[in-house]
Amino acid sequence: MWRPVQGAGDLNTEFHKYSITWTPGKVTWLLDDVPYYVVTQEVPDQPMIIVMDLHLSAHWDGPADASLHLPATLEIDSVRVTGIERH
Repeated sequence: MWRPVQGAGDLNTEFHKYSITWTPGKVTWLLDDVPYYVVTQEVPDQPMIIVMDLHLSAHWDGPADASLHLPATLEIDSVRVTGIERH
């Protein structure tokens, strides 16, 4: 389940670096180079697509409430995809 990152401050005031490191058997999500979520079970081993959106789902965070500021905007400064060299 997603949880806010301690010490990240207000994520609405400036751009941040969101990263995903996907290696065999492990996926790690990072915010400004700090890991905040790791999956080691059911990690895909086939190529996948990248989806960037503001998807709201009760499955992840619970139902939407009055604290959400909708409509919302997702502004992306840049996207970089790199591969890991395998030996």
